[in-house]
Amino acid sequence: MQKELKNGIIFYMSPNLFPSKKQFPKPETASERIPQQEQKVDSTVETGREIEQLAERQPVPDQETDYGRATAPVPVQHAKEPQRVGGKKTPELVEIENILSEHLEELFVSLSDSKKTAFKEKGEEAAQTIDSLLKQTKIKVKQILQTIISWLSIIPGINKFFIEQQAEIKTNKLLALRNKETHT
Repeated sequence: MQKELKNGIIFYMSPNLFPSKKQFPKPETASERIPQQEQKVDSTVETGREIEQLAERQPVPDQETDYGRATAPVPVQHAKEPQRVGGKKTPELVEIENILSEHLEELFVSLSDSKKTAFKEKGEEAAQTIDSLLKQTKIKVKQILQTIISWLSIIPGINKFFIEQQAEIKTNKLLALRNKETHT
């Protein structure tokens, strides 16, 4: 313990609070590292085997650390979309697509060919996303609603309130479909 006197008050300081400089060495500067990293410069072309040998000899770069501990890699997030087996749609997916396409025939016919294909593809993706959301234990209604709104917003010249109204109606029908399936 070290005593320190400030304004007539004695402070006791623990040596553990202020580690010695030996524990934390000064990092090397860029000029000090250059001689260690110099490699032979050769104008000859190296074969694949020589390149593999060079890669094996090179030191492994230090892992990023967090206070001396190696940090764990971030886990890979996989898509939770159901994969269709053999290109066939499940009956639930077909039912969801039927609910989504209700009362949109006239709008679909009025679209251009490029918009029709984009609308159809986005609708199939939305149906798969909604199918996966409905199969979860906790239903995320807001995500279902946002998926339908983003799908319907592809149609040009449609009133925002009409899109929201149709999305709410379709969401309610989808929830009723899920409740019917779980109770039977």
